[in-house]
Amino acid sequence: MVSPEQQDPQLAIEAEGMPVAALEPRFNPDQRRAFGSVPRLLGARMDIPAFERLDQTALERVSPEGLRAGLLGHDTGTAVDSIVLNAEEYTAIVRNPKSFQGAVQSKTIAARRAANPVYAEEGELKSGYQSLRSKWSRQNRVIAGLDQELSTITTLQKWQRDPGFNRSKEVDIVMLAGQAWNGTIANMLRTYKDQHDLSAEEHHAMTNALAYRLFRGPQNERIANWGNTLAVAHTYTAAKKNLFQRRQNEVVRLGSRLAQQLSEFNEKHGILEHRSV
Repeated sequence: MVSPEQQDPQLAIEAEGMPVAALEPRFNPDQRRAFGSVPRLLGARMDIPAFERLDQTALERVSPEGLRAGLLGHDTGTAVDSIVLNAEEYTAIVRNPKSFQGAVQSKTIAARRAANPVYAEEGELKSGYQSLRSKWSRQNRVIAGLDQELSTITTLQKWQRDPGFNRSKEVDIVMLAGQAWNGTIANMLRTYKDQHDLSAEEHHAMTNALAYRLFRGPQNERIANWGNTLAVAHTYTAAKKNLFQRRQNEVVRLGSRLAQQLSEFNEKHGILEHRSV
């Protein structure tokens, strides 16, 4: 079991909103607040080691340059087109459209050797078509999630650029900052860990190092670190979305071609179609 002091810094964000008991007594969800005070507000509720106890290698890894180098420009592991993906994204994406199409065609060719080649080939064509539809659905869910992440990051970037301006209600700005930390940023650190085969201790050290950069130190440094980290997060998330959108376009193209082949095959052999495109 992981002891409390070994746990990565987390924010107590719940689905229904920010639990009031976890905040300072003067917390007022309807009060308008500037972004500049939010890192201090969130950091006060996090157990972050002092700077002297931070791992120097971890500090280098979570710098803007370190994060960018760890997540972009790779061609091994779970990287696709030089962009490192997490495990869920890696299994969802069509990594090589031509190979995927070749696999579908191989099934069709193999089916022609079956006892009933007509119905066997129809079944294989349908199977290939449905596999493309499944890929389209999974990629679409990833794209929707990345769109939401980009919306959160873009809003926080706007607030970060004017840290003294009361931009929004306190509950909203705290929730968005929490979503970025517990969502996008946490995912970047986990993906970095998996791609570079780091240990749990190294991942923990990175989390503490980045938490210190974002939630500790002088206010002007915290705000600057948020801006730099959000910039990397935006670049990385936008790159992933563009990658998935390109693959989605390929899937639509291949799916349309296969649907046409299936329709022509059924018409040729007098087979009634019972499917929705």
